Amino acid sequence: MTLLIDVMLVLLIMFIITIPPLNHAVKIDMPILDTPATIAPDPVINKVMILPDSQILWNGGPVSLEKNDTIYRIK
Repeated sequence: MTLLIDVMLVLLIMFIITIPPLNHAVKIDMPILDTPATIAPDPVINKVMILPDSQILWNGGPVSLEKNDTIYRIK
């Protein structure tokens, strides 16, 4: 008989653990904004191409090696 009580207690504990917790939330009426959401500006996209003759193009224009160092230099 004690085995059935042990099984019943284990099942009861498992049932209590698996019950989802109660959600104690307070409902608040938030104000509605009249202005539309701001649209994020498009990011600047740069295109770098290296041609087979080792020429470097920055956004379609040729770049010299001296100017190339100033473009990629991290400050």
